[in-house]
Amino acid sequence: MVNTRLDYQHRSKHLTALCLYDFFSHFHKKLIDKSDRRLIKSANGSEGERLDTEGTKMNERYTFESAHPQSSSHIVMKHTNPVVPVLVGPQIPRKERDETGERYSRALLTLFVPWRSVHDLCALNQTWTEALEVQKPLFSPASLKIIENIQLLHECKHDRDEHLRQVLVEAQSGNSIDPVLIPNYYEEDQNTEEDDPEQLLQMLSTVNEATTNAYSALNGNQEQRYLYDALQAIDNTDRFALLNGECIRATVRKYLFLFRPEKRMEPK
Repeated sequence: MVNTRLDYQHRSKHLTALCLYDFFSHFHKKLIDKSDRRLIKSANGSEGERLDTEGTKMNERYTFESAHPQSSSHIVMKHTNPVVPVLVGPQIPRKERDETGERYSRALLTLFVPWRSVHDLCALNQTWTEALEVQKPLFSPASLKIIENIQLLHECKHDRDEHLRQVLVEAQSGNSIDPVLIPNYYEEDQNTEEDDPEQLLQMLSTVNEATTNAYSALNGNQEQRYLYDALQAIDNTDRFALLNGECIRATVRKYLFLFRPEKRMEPK
């Protein structure tokens, strides 16, 4: 029985200074092959060591500590190019919310402070929030940037939802949309050509049948409702009235049908 936590906890002593996020960004586990066995044999079968790849075209390689269940069959190898780890499970909460402060602190400590046991992150007499304040100096500049981007992502989602709410209010009131709510690239510019209806149709066509079927399968999904409301607002505002684009309006209404929450069957 193995998992990513064990891979990180029982990493080589040479990788002790790596936080969890950086470890999975730069390294991955692989099955030992013939070339690896020669390197391990040259290292006298030592565990938790860096294998000597000098003079070869091999990427850095490390053995697991003996406590790892797969220490005899797998090693850790460095990626040629770093990757972005995908965090599975509940998202990291916003930092300013008091009710999720402990969960926020625990998540940041787990991801961005090097550890091998929970005691490396938080003492028995500490809260996670207190531990975060103590451990903050251990965060690398790169980790601080990622933390900042996580918060920015939350803010962008909030602004997106607030913008949609305002557009829907304008559309439902029957008034023209306030120019402030329209992105800059929709503003009239005497030096630019008129929007091409064919380009707009091509943009809408990027939502293919597989995508719409996936959304339809998740009846009541929050993002499905978001897309439906957005398309409904576009249709209500008659945004394409000056483009002589009846086919464009028909296309928008087609996707309104595909995304509507109560949808039960595909159109013929």
